[in-house]
This record gives sequence, structure tokens and C-alpha cells, in this order.
Amino acid sequence: SSLGVLAYAAGRWSSAEGYPLLLLIRPVLLWTCAVLFAGALSCAAWVRKARLRAALAALCVAWFLATCSILIAGNAAQPLYSAKDAAAALRQAPADAPIFSVQCYDQSLAFYLRRDLILVDYRDEFDLGLGLEPQRGIATLKEFAARWRPLRDGFAVMPPTTYQKLAAAGTPMRELARFSGRVLVSRR
Repeated sequence: SSLGVLAYAAGRWSSAEGYPLLLLIRPVLLWTCAVLFAGALSCAAWVRKARLRAALAALCVAWFLATCSILIAGNAAQPLYSAKDAAAALRQAPADAPIFSVQCYDQSLAFYLRRDLILVDYRDEFDLGLGLEPQRGIATLKEFAARWRPLRDGFAVMPPTTYQKLAAAGTPMRELARFSGRVLVSRR
């Protein structure tokens, strides 16, 4: 099992989409390999001495520590899968300022903000709801730009490619922060 974890940590099985995750958890994976390898060596030493319970205990402890390290790696991956940092940056948003989610939707952003987001050019799991209440979203980037321009206050979260597209079209916005795969902008 250490060899499989090492092969993954070396990037052998990582896709382009998964590479940022690998970079975050690689130190923990290397620690996991070391723990599993030490457990295997300890187990082998106890087996040679015919102490099978001690050998089993060594394996159990190694697997327990390896599992704990994987849980720590999961926590390290939080920025890739949670909008907690983006929500913290949006705490400055006035209660009446709209917050748009442009061509993306991070489930945890609305949860952390405790408010609704206005979906822009995004349907996915909201297709039924937006079909019943189309006023709760904006269908196209062009419509978004038209609604965004006259705003005094407003915030939007979007993928970097969408940000580049809107900026190239002259949409007025100020970049506030970048998170994993997202750009946070304000109207002013």
C-alpha cells in the first residue's frame, strides 16, 4: 500500500484537474507512506520473533496513524472544495448589496454567507427552480453586464476565464481576491 500512495504522491496517477489537490496533500501522503512502511517493518520484525499479537498491533497502529494522516490531508484540501475563505472576504458586503455567482455555484458559499446568491448563466441543479422562477437568476453574461453596470454596490464570484471575458468586454469591476478556481470582484 505504501508503494501505491508513493506512486500517487509522485504524480503518476494525477490528472490535470487533480494536481492542485495533490500539491496540497503531498506532504501528508509522504508521511502516510513513512508510517505504513515503519508499520510493515515493525510487523515483520515481530513475526520473525513469533510474536504474532505484537505484529498485529504494529499493523493496527500503523493503519490507525495512516488513517489519521489522511483525515488531516482532507482538511488541507478544504480551500479547493469550500467557499469558506470567499465568504469571509464577503463579510464586508452590505446586506442590501447583491452577490452574484457567475457561471459557477459553490454550494458552501450561500451557507457561509447565510444569504441567497443570484445565479448568472448557470442552471445545473437549479434548472427546475429557475424554470419556475426565472427572476431568481440571470440567463446570460450580457444580461449580467447590463444589470451590473448601474449598480453602486455589488459583488460577484466567478471562474478566472469568466473574469477575463468580462474584463475584456469592459465590464467595470475591481478584483478583491482569488481563491482556488474563483475570482471575487466588487462593483466599485
